[in-house]
Amino acid sequence: MAAEMSTREMLELQNSGLFEVVEEDAEVVPLGWMDDIQAVNEFVGQLKNEAVPWGITDVQAHDVPDHPTNKIKVCVADTGYYLGHEDLPFCERNNDNCKDVVNGSDSVEYNEEWSYDGHGHGSHCSGTVGAIGNNGKGVVGVFSDPTKWSLEIGKVLGSSGQGSTTGVMEAVENCVRNGAKVVSLSLGCASWFKGDCWSQAAQDFYKDLYLKDNVLLVAAAGNNGNS
Repeated sequence: MAAEMSTREMLELQNSGLFEVVEEDAEVVPLGWMDDIQAVNEFVGQLKNEAVPWGITDVQAHDVPDHPTNKIKVCVADTGYYLGHEDLPFCERNNDNCKDVVNGSDSVEYNEEWSYDGHGHGSHCSGTVGAIGNNGKGVVGVFSDPTKWSLEIGKVLGSSGQGSTTGVMEAVENCVRNGAKVVSLSLGCASWFKGDCWSQAAQDFYKDLYLKDNVLLVAAAGNNGNS
């Protein structure tokens, strides 16, 4: 639960004994994204044939066997989804048959639909997960056959690329409620956020998802390392 309050009010709630955790809501942003989106679009446009990104090969994604019985649903919690992109799974909004292809939840905080990506990072991440294979376009994702998996989009960051820890948790919770068993979180603390980005509430939340709900969480560990 999120609420706006003064520092004094927050301290009063912390000392009231009525809540397990009361803490400042950290601001989060996408990680691993070029500032110049036009440069990325130009690079993709220059591809003569379908390409396999180095990361797909590096993690041996295509050596993993398919699930024997069920389609895997993956949640991408980010800036949204470019519905209609030629290299991403497509299905009309508000179509019940789309639940096994791509679906999502809109952002109440930013008043934006999940199928709109005014930033680009979310669509980029969805492409890493499941850009369509063997279509002669763009790149290949980890899951290149859209008949064997589905996407659940959590719109947690607005077109400016900003969001909050609470907003991310709410969207992830909704994804899991809708059947997601893998969650992609390519985001992290905003560099201008002056508080402590570590969150007890977030740690407890994600730990419970993993231990109690068998949800695999794939999160960015930073983007400026040397290894």
